Amino acid sequence: MKLLKNKKQLGGVIFNSTNSNPFDFIMNMLKENKCKIELISFSSLYSFVLNIKLNDSINSPFKGLNNTGTRFNIPINSLILKILILKNGSIDTLYEFMPQKNTTTNEQFINEVKNQQDVYKKTLIKGKPLCPSIVSALKLNKDSSIEFINNILLKNNKDDIKSDFTTLLSILQNESNLYNLGIIIMENAENFIPVAKFLGKVKKNNINRVAKIYDTIYDKTLINTVFTGIRMLYEGKIINTDLNNGNILCRLGNNNNVEVKLIDFGEILKKNNNSNLNLSSLNELTIENLIIKLNKFKDSYGPSNFMGWAYNILIEKNLFGELLELIKEYNLLPSKEYLSESIKNIHIIEK
Repeated sequence: MKLLKNKKQLGGVIFNSTNSNPFDFIMNMLKENKCKIELISFSSLYSFVLNIKLNDSINSPFKGLNNTGTRFNIPINSLILKILILKNGSIDTLYEFMPQKNTTTNEQFINEVKNQQDVYKKTLIKGKPLCPSIVSALKLNKDSSIEFINNILLKNNKDDIKSDFTTLLSILQNESNLYNLGIIIMENAENFIPVAKFLGKVKKNNINRVAKIYDTIYDKTLINTVFTGIRMLYEGKIINTDLNNGNILCRLGNNNNVEVKLIDFGEILKKNNNSNLNLSSLNELTIENLIIKLNKFKDSYGPSNFMGWAYNILIEKNLFGELLELIKEYNLLPSKEYLSESIKNIHIIEK
């Protein structure tokens, strides 16, 4: 249990063990069948996103902050694992075997880790980060990459995992030294699922009830998704150009409120000015000016960009006023201080 001295802190997850590191611990859990793996998203162009759940939640070495921000003593038993295929050199034949996936360079992998943690820190100030905190990031060599995927396959018989990862294992084994894996381990807020799956689940749960419930949640999903894009623009200083269904996660909170998180920061445009999202910024948020700003989301990657689609539907359904009210409510939240040491620096380990 780690005691934080002198001041309350914000955010992060620590790995509280001197006998191992986060990746080796997860590898051992896979080998000993002490965890469960579920596929969150396959639709991302550059990655596979998994949820890992430890069987023993009480004794988990992953710890989150308590409500007072004074101790890392809350056991974390659920984590997100993001797996990227890194290419070594200029030769790339992945499309021949997995046409639905692209490779990532080592430089792109490093930048994605830095971008996500930077957005996390910038958007944590009011206690509502747009993305999960990164616990650890590492580049695996060929042997470690093969061992990792093999362990996933040995412990999982689910079709959605078995098919894709069998192909990936074959590529790692047979394509000489062309590829290895990059792994990002991040905190996982419970019950977040991809936005299209989320809306489908809500519709199914309410199909025989009051249709208005689904309509309300649908509208809130549009509003909160676009609001996430606005915060990313003003606070994170970036535009994410790969906000497809697999990269936007949602869950239902209190009073049917929709919470949104982003999990992919590999394709971004950086915003250079210093404007912030605050009440004075509302002068910029006329419909005309916001259309110009958010059209960047719509135009970046065409119909695959869920943010642009949500924004267009939001305007068509005349929900712009509710979006502005959400911005006003957000600005009333107090700012906080003291980012925890666990999230200030993320080192990419080579394994």
